[in-house]
Amino acid sequence: MANPYTLYYNDYSICSIMVRYTISLCERLRKDCPIQIEQRVIDIQHGGQLTEFYLCEVNPKGTVPVLTIPGAEAPLAESLDITYLLAQHYPFLIPRELSDEIKSLLAELHNINYFSLSYTHKPQRAEDMVSNIQKRLDDPDVSDRWRRALEYKLEMPSSRSAWTHSMASVMISSELAEAGLIPDKFPQCPSHTRARLDKRSRR
Repeated sequence: MANPYTLYYNDYSICSIMVRYTISLCERLRKDCPIQIEQRVIDIQHGGQLTEFYLCEVNPKGTVPVLTIPGAEAPLAESLDITYLLAQHYPFLIPRELSDEIKSLLAELHNINYFSLSYTHKPQRAEDMVSNIQKRLDDPDVSDRWRRALEYKLEMPSSRSAWTHSMASVMISSELAEAGLIPDKFPQCPSHTRARLDKRSRR
């Protein structure tokens, strides 16, 4: 048997859930699976995506889900790309007569910013994303390749964008609550966080 594809995922990652649901659908509807996919959990709540192994040997973006492919130069690190790959092996996922409509809907679904949806009521999580990377960079025992990978992760446009979107949603909710337009159930955005957001958004 050929080496299996490997899907790295997290149980609470919405994008991971979408990909795993698609895989489950494929396996349920077709018994003779054309590809074998091994699934491995990454504990993103405790920095599993920031380990040297994950950043240097699996996915330099430090995100989930990601699908590694035997013989491929790079993994698939976008949930939509993984879905399209599955559709190549399981054509019933995207019937030709409905292809344009399905692809349009998939693009919309996978383009939703889940940081804004998930962390509006947890402003500390946005700062944790940055501080967890910085903490590892401050460790003198970090290897050269791991340091380069962490620096790349920290400066990735997608990392800055996710942090900005997450904190922007917190600020908006905070201001709406202060104005009495929504229930005051979200924590107020602290002043030092506002300052960091302003500084990063001007880059």
